Amino acid sequence: MTKGSAGHRVGQGNGAVGLVFRIEQAFVIPGRGPVVIGQLEQGTIQPGQHVHVVRGEAGPVAALVAGVEDVRALDEHGRPRPVIGVRLADVTLEQLQDASLIVSSGTEQGNDDDLP
Repeated sequence: MTKGSAGHRVGQGNGAVGLVFRIEQAFVIPGRGPVVIGQLEQGTIQPGQHVHVVRGEAGPVAALVAGVEDVRALDEHGRPRPVIGVRLADVTLEQLQDASLIVSSGTEQGNDDDLP
């Protein structure tokens, strides 16, 4: 991951659009904590933001965004693709194992059926 934690935004508006971050992978960086990588599909994500991690049958779990960083990733054709890493606090790697999305803490989502 490259340094930088200012936050990332997708779409238009002033933050009224709810956050939708699709998780591709979860892991732990020793000394830093749990990290998820994936794509920001909607809204804004930034350090200090309270979010919910959507976890299938287990239901959502609250977390705090501790950091946001750019990740260099290529698609199957070798072209760059927009992937970011999100370091989370107040959540464990075990809680992230079945996770599929991160959404705004005000978003009441028990599953991701209605999300993009």
